[in-house]
Amino acid sequence: MVRSTRLLTLLLVLSTLASAPLVAPPVTMATETAEPPPYHIRHFDLVDLPFDRLPWTNDPPPRLPALPPRDRNGVRMFRWDDGQLYYRPGSVAINGMKRIDAYRDTGDREQLEQALAQARHLRNMKVERHDAWWLPFWFDYPPEDLKAPWFNAMSQGLVLSFFVRLHRVTGDDIHLRASEKVFDSFLRLGRKHAGSQRAWVAYVGDAGYLWLEHYPTSRPDHVLNAHLHSVIGLYEYWQHTRSPAARQVLEGALTTMKERARKYRRKGRISVYGLRSRTNHLKYHQVHVWQLRLLGRMTGDVFFTELGNTMAADRRPEGSVPGRPAQRRSETVLSVSSSALKTAHYPPVRPELGRAG
Repeated sequence: MVRSTRLLTLLLVLSTLASAPLVAPPVTMATETAEPPPYHIRHFDLVDLPFDRLPWTNDPPPRLPALPPRDRNGVRMFRWDDGQLYYRPGSVAINGMKRIDAYRDTGDREQLEQALAQARHLRNMKVERHDAWWLPFWFDYPPEDLKAPWFNAMSQGLVLSFFVRLHRVTGDDIHLRASEKVFDSFLRLGRKHAGSQRAWVAYVGDAGYLWLEHYPTSRPDHVLNAHLHSVIGLYEYWQHTRSPAARQVLEGALTTMKERARKYRRKGRISVYGLRSRTNHLKYHQVHVWQLRLLGRMTGDVFFTELGNTMAADRRPEGSVPGRPAQRRSETVLSVSSSALKTAHYPPVRPELGRAG
């Protein structure tokens, strides 16, 4: 009797399995990650822009040596309200990117050596938390109640761009590893509640949008130029590595802009700096214009181009605007292939450079 019951049970199980539809395991596409993100995200048809259409190109070569105040390695410093000299990590990265550009233009080894000096300084000043690299500000910032050391998304994005470019030009993997650790900071999503001690520069707001914050406090301001500088850094990292995780964060931050960027516009007037503070400055308005136009070229989405053009019509940019991408050079694409890199016509990897210390 027991054997008959077991046999009947087995036959029922086999019958059920035979009639059940076969379900294939989910396939992870090359541009996706296994886990859905905790924020709104839409797909963008990202475009591979030439190196010379990226920010901080087409500037005159930086001075050699750098203007004071600078440290003994040539890294620029600035004097804060307390009278002390400090480093601004974003400024260090911008200086490094300009020197890479000068090296590519002129082949001047001294410019490249100075770019490497900026990179060494950034690696030495970084703070390691949550298995990521954070570039600190070592002075307090009372207007936003930030205590040293604090970090922001703009600096993280600029440093990310710098390390990616240095790897493209030198082929030294120390810079690629550095870019990976800086990128990881964008994956450590923070919380906007007061009293949180966790380091963060990215968080998901109440409406489910991913924000990259200039002032990571309990009352984020959603500073536009900082969010967009970070987006550009994420774009360069994705372009160079084709990382699915990078594309996810990048498209999340782009989605936020697609849905919220109009809020920064003031018809016929200068755009606002941040959504909470509602302050406005012509120099940042001018940066918003080229950043949005660049997003249009990066994504092929006319929304960004048209918004940038509309803001430019609201108040026309005047003269030279910091960071605005080059428009006049031949559109050379730096390949991620090491073999292609070594045969490119701009100053190639030179064996005598060795590895960065």
